[in-house]
Amino acid sequence: AAPNARKSRAQIYALHVRFRRLQNHGQFLKMKALVLAAGKSTRIASISNGLPKPLIQVDGLSIIERNLRWLSHFGIQDIWINLHYKPEEIMNHLQDGSRLGLKIEY
Repeated sequence: AAPNARKSRAQIYALHVRFRRLQNHGQFLKMKALVLAAGKSTRIASISNGLPKPLIQVDGLSIIERNLRWLSHFGIQDIWINLHYKPEEIMNHLQDGSRLGLKIEY
């Protein structure tokens, strides 16, 4: 790997360690996430059956719900979701996020 790549990994690790130290000392970092969920799923139309890509089920869970659970696992509770294709279907599925313990805005 290039020297810059090693440096980037080292910087990422240092941030991770710093975050864990802050977390262990009871300090709280308020993080937010922006989730891009605007895809039409044209390349996977044969399996999407007209659903927006974020709502396609994988092992019983929608793709977007998997991503939101992952964010929640790392303590990110405030989520903004960028929508385009069939936004009402995604909004109806996730609603305000309280079912997942999140605060979702669109």
